[in-house]
Amino acid sequence: MMKHALIRITRTLSTILGSGTPLVNSLMMVADAITHPEIAGKIRATINKVKEGVSLAHAFEGQGLFSPMALEMIAVGEATGTVEAFLNNIAEFYEDALDLELGRITTWVEPMLLLIMGFAVGTLVVIMYLPIFNLAETLQ
Repeated sequence: MMKHALIRITRTLSTILGSGTPLVNSLMMVADAITHPEIAGKIRATINKVKEGVSLAHAFEGQGLFSPMALEMIAVGEATGTVEAFLNNIAEFYEDALDLELGRITTWVEPMLLLIMGFAVGTLVVIMYLPIFNLAETLQ
């Protein structure tokens, strides 16, 4: 859930900043786009810090949303004037991490589902054939 929200934050912010919208307005749009109240509150707290003159990386730092690596990338983006490109890179990093995580979950879920289905089919077969076996036993 958190990685998905971070992907959405970074992609949206990258796109809006890339269109030339000022940072505070971009952050407000991102906060409005986020449906999770806690995360939206952290974005709004970031907006207040940016309005006070704090850099974006430092404003995000106190919120606990991004990893130190992502914060460093945002700081480098601010220093070089390419924040939107670095935000896009962060989104790609989190997407890759989420894909890897989902792949691991799928690797564990598939065999479990196979076992459950096998047990269900086996139970169904026993339920269907048990009366036939009982009938054959009584006929002997």
